[in-house]
Amino acid sequence: MLVLLIFGVVSLMFAAPVPSVVAQSVSAWNPNVSCSALVTTFQNVTGSSGAISTPWQTSSTTGGVPNKRALSPPCTITNTKGQVVSTLVQINGIYLPHLTYGDCSTTYNSVNGGGPYPDRNGDGKADSFCDDYGDIHPIGGGSNSIHIEFDQDWLAKGYCGPGHSPCDNETITQYFSTGSISLDVQGFVYWDAGHWELHPFTAWKLSSSPQPFTTSFTYSPSNPSSGVPITFTAIASSGTPPYTFSWNFGDGGSATGSQATHVYTTSGSFTVTLTTNDSAGQTAMTSNTITINKRTTSTTIICNPASVQIGQPSTCTASVRDTSPGAPRTPTGTVGFITKGGRGSFSGSPCSLLAVNSTNASCNVSYTPSGTKARTDTITGAYSPAVSDTLHNGSSGTFSLVVTKAGLHPTSTTINCTPSTVVVDQTASCVATVTDTSSSGATTPTGTVAFTPGGTCTLGSPSGASASCSVNVIPASSGTLSISASYSGDSTHSASSGSTSLAVNKRATSTMIVCSPASVQIGQSSTCTASVKDTSPGTPRTPAGTVDFTNDGSGSFTGAPCNLGAVNSTTADCSVSFAPSGTSARTETITGTYTPAPSDTFHDGSLGTFALSVIVAGLHSTSTSVSCTPSTVDVNQATSCTATIRDTQTSGATAPTGTVTFTPGGTCTLGNPSGSSASCSVNVTPTAAGPMSVAARYNGDSTHATSSGSTTINVNKRATSMAVNCSPNPVTTNSSINCTATLTDADVGPVITPTGSVSFASNSTGTFNLLTCSLTATATTGV
Repeated sequence: MLVLLIFGVVSLMFAAPVPSVVAQSVSAWNPNVSCSALVTTFQNVTGSSGAISTPWQTSSTTGGVPNKRALSPPCTITNTKGQVVSTLVQINGIYLPHLTYGDCSTTYNSVNGGGPYPDRNGDGKADSFCDDYGDIHPIGGGSNSIHIEFDQDWLAKGYCGPGHSPCDNETITQYFSTGSISLDVQGFVYWDAGHWELHPFTAWKLSSSPQPFTTSFTYSPSNPSSGVPITFTAIASSGTPPYTFSWNFGDGGSATGSQATHVYTTSGSFTVTLTTNDSAGQTAMTSNTITINKRTTSTTIICNPASVQIGQPSTCTASVRDTSPGAPRTPTGTVGFITKGGRGSFSGSPCSLLAVNSTNASCNVSYTPSGTKARTDTITGAYSPAVSDTLHNGSSGTFSLVVTKAGLHPTSTTINCTPSTVVVDQTASCVATVTDTSSSGATTPTGTVAFTPGGTCTLGSPSGASASCSVNVIPASSGTLSISASYSGDSTHSASSGSTSLAVNKRATSTMIVCSPASVQIGQSSTCTASVKDTSPGTPRTPAGTVDFTNDGSGSFTGAPCNLGAVNSTTADCSVSFAPSGTSARTETITGTYTPAPSDTFHDGSLGTFALSVIVAGLHSTSTSVSCTPSTVDVNQATSCTATIRDTQTSGATAPTGTVTFTPGGTCTLGNPSGSSASCSVNVTPTAAGPMSVAARYNGDSTHATSSGSTTINVNKRATSMAVNCSPNPVTTNSSINCTATLTDADVGPVITPTGSVSFASNSTGTFNLLTCSLTATATTGV
C-alpha cells in the first residue's frame, strides 16, 4: 500500500496542471528582505491533494527555495515549466492556532557561514536559539495547512524575534485563534518532506491593518577598519513621524539621532542594534553584525648599497606603514628577512620595529652575499605584528640586490616617476638613471633596464658617467605601488637595481543631484536623480555602488538608497522619489551621498545637493532654467549665465518678480518680463579646469513659489605659448651654449603665471647638463 501511494502521488504530480499565479507584486514588510512579495492564494501554494504540482515545483522531489535556513534566499526560481517565479509570497486571510518552540542550536547553519550565535546575555558563550513553528489555515475552512517557522538563524541574526516588528514571534501569540482572527503573512516557499512550508517565515500583520512599523539602517564605509569613522544612517518605514532613534554599537558605545558616527578601536565582529520609536508609542528594533577589519600595512625594503661585491655587506632597512584610512596607528612587531636566488647571511634578523612617526616604523639588518657568481639576490622582509598589536595585519616587501664580482665597474640605479602621485589608470613616466660609481675612470653605462612593472627600455641620453631611459607605468589599483628597476650590466659595468614608491589614489567622483519638478507642493512627489561621474585624468571607469539620500526638513524618500546604472564610460545614475511633508513653504536641501560598491575599489565617494522648492497650495508654481554663453570657456574666462523664471500655472500665469541667487555668481534682480516669464543674468568666472555646475535659485515673491535649476559649463585649461632662445647662436662644435625657454599665458581673460618644468631635447648630437628645468616667474604672463 505504501509503494502504491507513493507512485500515486508522483503520477498526480505530473498530471495535475500548474495553477495560475496572482500577478501582483508588493514590497516586503521585513526590512531585512530585499525581495518583492508575490500576492497569491493558499490553494496556489498547497496544490492538489498535497502533491508538489504547483508553480514552485523545481523537480520531481523538490520545490521552492534551495535552503530553508538561508538568511538571504534567492528572490526567484525557475520551475519545471521553465517559468521564473517569485519565492517570497504574501497570503492574506489565514489563522494560526498555536506555535511550538524546539529544534535548538548555538551555531549558524553552514549555508550562513556556520559561526557561533551572538553572546547577547554576556556569559561568554554563544546563546541558544530555537525554531518557533506551527501550521496556518485558510479563513473560511479547508482541510489543507501550510507549515510556518520563525527560523532559529533569523532569530539569532535579529531578523525576527521579540521587538523585531513585523516578525515578532511573541506578539503574534496574542492573535492565536481557530478562525476568528484573520492574519496576512509573508514568507519564502519551501518543500520539506511531503508538505509545503513558509520557511523562513518573514512577516505578519492583522488583515486590513496598515503595513507594520519597521526600522533598518545602512553604514558607510561598507568594509571598515579599526580607527575609521563609520557613519550609520537610520531608516523608518510606516509608523507615525517624527521618530526617535537610539543606537547600541556592541562595544559599549551608544548614540541617538537618525545619523550617527562611531569609531571602533579594536577589530572583530560587533552587533549593532537600532531602536526606533514613533510618535504613536510604537517601537521597532533591528540588529546587524558588523565586522571591523584589522588595519592594513605595507612593507618596503631598501638595501644600501644596492649593488655589492661578494663578501661585502649591505644594510637592508624595512619600513612598515599603516595604509588604512582614518586615524593611523604606528605598527609594532618584528621583520624577518630571507633571501631567494642566491646565498648569503643576515645579521640582526629578525629586527624589532621602532616608531618613525604616527604611521611608520622601521628597523634594519645587515646582509652579506656569499658564493662565486654575479647575480641578483631577492631580499624579502616579512612584517609580523607584535602580540600586543591587535590592530594590524602583516605584510611583506622585496628588494633586488645586485651581487657583483670584483673587476667590473660598480653602478647605482635610481628611479624618478612624474607625477609621483597619480590615480588609478593614470599614466606616470618613470625614468631610471644608471651611474658608474667608480672612484676613478668612470664611463657611461650601456645596455637595458627592466622595470617592474613597466617593461624594458634601452639606456640613452648619456651624460658623463650616467645614462637614462624611461617607461610608462599605469597603476590598476589604489595604494602604494612599489616600482623597481634592474640594470642588467654590460661588458664593463656590473648590474644594479633601485626602487621607488608611487602613491596611487582612488579616482575622484562628482555627484550631481537634480530633482524634477524642482518646485513641488507639500504631499506631491518629485523625482530626484543622482548622476555620479568619474572626474580623474587617465582612462575613466564607470562608478558602481549606491546613492543614499537625506533632506534637512520633513518628508520621505521612496527607493533610497538606489543602485547606480551605467550611462556611459564615465557616468552612472539612479533615481528616487521624494514627497515633502509639513505645513510651511520652504526650500528643502536634498543631499545624495555616493558610496562605492565593495567590488568598486577604484573610486572615492562624493556627494551633491539640490535645492528643492516646497510650496503650499495658493502660490503659483515656477520653474527655473539656466543657460551660460559661452558654454565652454577657459580658466579665468568669464561666461554670462542667464536664469529664466516661468510661472507654470495652467491658467492665470503671471510674470515672476524678485531676485535670483546664483552659485557661483551672486544675485540678480528679475527683469525683461515676457508673458509668464522673467529673466536676469550674472557673470561667472571659473578658477579651475573641469566640469563646473552653475545653480540658480529663484527666491519667490508674494504670489510665486521658489524654484531652482542648474547647468554645467565645460572649463578648459588656459593656452600657453613657448619660445626657446639659445646664446651664443651660431656655436662651434664642443663648445657650450645657454638655452632659455620662456612660457607665456596666451589666453583671454586675467592671466595666470605658468608653473612646472620644461624638458629639453635636440635633433642632433650633444648632451644637456639638465634634461629638465623648473620654471621661475619673470612677469605676470611669462616664466
